[in-house]
Amino acid sequence: MEASRFSRVHGSSEVSAAPEKTQGRTESSKPPRPSEQQSRARIKAIPSAMRQMGWFVSADLMDRWFSHGAWVLSNGWKDGTDIKASQLSLAHVDTRIVSMAWVVGFPRARLAIDELMNKIRSFPTIDQLRRRLRDSGWNGSGVLHLGHASMSAVQLDDMCQVNFVSFGGPFNTVDDMYGALGKAAMKMAFIGRAEVDPSTRRQRFVISDIAFYLRDTYDFNGEQPLGTWSEFGVFNKTEAVANILFDGLGFDWHGEPIGAINNAAFRRYRAQTGWGGDFILYSNVLWKKFTLTIDLS
Repeated sequence: MEASRFSRVHGSSEVSAAPEKTQGRTESSKPPRPSEQQSRARIKAIPSAMRQMGWFVSADLMDRWFSHGAWVLSNGWKDGTDIKASQLSLAHVDTRIVSMAWVVGFPRARLAIDELMNKIRSFPTIDQLRRRLRDSGWNGSGVLHLGHASMSAVQLDDMCQVNFVSFGGPFNTVDDMYGALGKAAMKMAFIGRAEVDPSTRRQRFVISDIAFYLRDTYDFNGEQPLGTWSEFGVFNKTEAVANILFDGLGFDWHGEPIGAINNAAFRRYRAQTGWGGDFILYSNVLWKKFTLTIDLS
């Protein structure tokens, strides 16, 4: 029986070889724990395993993490309270990998957009819009144009974002979005003008465009099991459900296992190698032409 490619590359023994019978060791003895070097090599094999399943966005995101120097995303940057999106260094933000064309291919993302559309006139949306207008210098008189339809998601996040919904979780379909994002935020931004109605003298905002985009963070903070991996194989849905119920996010592959992986394994990799950079990701923008007048008074 030929050893798997993973075995040949990483030097593990032939799976069908007869066990060595030496004093103090039996056939039922557990194999030795992999060395740190083997563990690092196995973790770096995960993007290849993802591509075997067609999880190309997941693989690209993880490859980006591996290719940048060690950097840990702080909680204040993670939730956006300590820094504006436009102030982020290019080393710590990615706007290239995740596209809205890919995002809207998943039903749960389309449902998130529908939920936001239902919140256009909600109090939280209008209240946030008022704050955006004040921050842009509108004092309630005259006309102020907010944003323009060529802005990036990063620019919109700073100036025009008015609401968001979180979507995704451990009980979603296990697919490329599950592996790439887990739980993410779908955001909504308004483009238009603030003015005073000449007949009623009431303040209003006239929407000309609505923008939708995704924001997420890619990090390995906290404790989270990430499943058992090998370099190739067929995903078993039944086993995955069992893993989810008992262990949180879970994967199960057939073939020689890379091993049980959790967030701590990636933090160890970063500490040992000096590589592994957390980052904030933004998608590009999905634009919808939409005309609506909102009463701000």
